[in-house]
Amino acid sequence: MLINSFIIGRDNRADIVLNHPTISRCHMVMNIKGEKIEIIDQQSTNGIFLVTQDGQEKITHETLSFDSEIILGKEYRTSPRVLIEIYRSTRLHTKDPHSQTVDIIESTQFTFR
Repeated sequence: MLINSFIIGRDNRADIVLNHPTISRCHMVMNIKGEKIEIIDQQSTNGIFLVTQDGQEKITHETLSFDSEIILGKEYRTSPRVLIEIYRSTRLHTKDPHSQTVDIIESTQFTFR
């Protein structure tokens, strides 16, 4: 089974760089394995939160399916939190009016807003 793995963080060496004040240098790892997405917190300072019907739940290592949403970090001054919507075409955004799209693999697209 093909596994696509991405390091997400503030460091320029991350596969997906999020320049946000509450994102750690190496915030999380995302492994896409077929229909499942494994999320692993890399001891980030401000955590990862799974969006649930009842609100949010802090997670450190979770296997999710598509149609899940997670939040990285926290709000800081004028910077909103980073929301990752995990769909077949995955998008990352922060409510920033500027948008950039980067194709990582054929079946996954990351959009930054």
